[in-house]
Amino acid sequence: MGALDLIIPVNPARSSIPIPDAGEEAGGGSARGSWFFPCLTTAPHPIATLILSGAINERTMKPSHSYSLLFAGFFLILVLALLFMGCTQPAYQIPATPPATQVSPSQPPVATTVTATLPYGVTISVPADWKRQDTLTMGLTDYGRDAVNIAKFTSPAEVPGDPESFNSLSIDVDQNFQGPFDQYFNNATIALGKTYGTQMESHSITLKIAGYDSYELDFQTADVKGSYIFTNAKGAVYIFAWKGPDKPLAVNALQGEITDMYTSIGISPP
Repeated sequence: MGALDLIIPVNPARSSIPIPDAGEEAGGGSARGSWFFPCLTTAPHPIATLILSGAINERTMKPSHSYSLLFAGFFLILVLALLFMGCTQPAYQIPATPPATQVSPSQPPVATTVTATLPYGVTISVPADWKRQDTLTMGLTDYGRDAVNIAKFTSPAEVPGDPESFNSLSIDVDQNFQGPFDQYFNNATIALGKTYGTQMESHSITLKIAGYDSYELDFQTADVKGSYIFTNAKGAVYIFAWKGPDKPLAVNALQGEITDMYTSIGISPP
């Protein structure tokens, strides 16, 4: 046996590679079950027979065989590394679907005015935060006539910290009207001058309220800012009197609300 002859120890009881007996020719052994795969039956491999018989030595082994084994080893390591990376890669997480936004039913807009239905066929829209007081009392008015006060409305305080800085609307009806309507208005203007002082500045205009002829009187003193509308509706005079303190905040608030109020007036005389 040469110095580099390959020796493979064989257990005859378990090996699937036949060991030639003296009476058998090389390569002519009978088939047996495989040691690694006992379920398989295979004929002895010619190379194994040559190795066992010493026919292959260092001169018959080619160098490329060793390179092939080395390449196969590297390839196996690469495959195992790729498999390991695939196993350790974090699983792809499907982004959670955000919960659907709950859309609350739209709230109805807050009413800024309310419509008041009053005796003597009067309707009017006033700011929602104005307070209403039904009176139905007769008495002498600041414009010099005995009339029925139908209702009164008052605003919240217009000047912070000043409870007296409210504006008001008083609605009267004078059913004792006689004579020309313009004379009635002139007499009312004179009476208001006497009530609030000779320094009263005033001006008047004509307009229509609920389709009826009307006069408007605006006046201002050192203490009071007022705007009165007199409407002649079928022989009865309806008086709408807005008043407030002569203070900038109160005056501005009244000017911003008075137009919407008087344009909303409805009159249906009984």
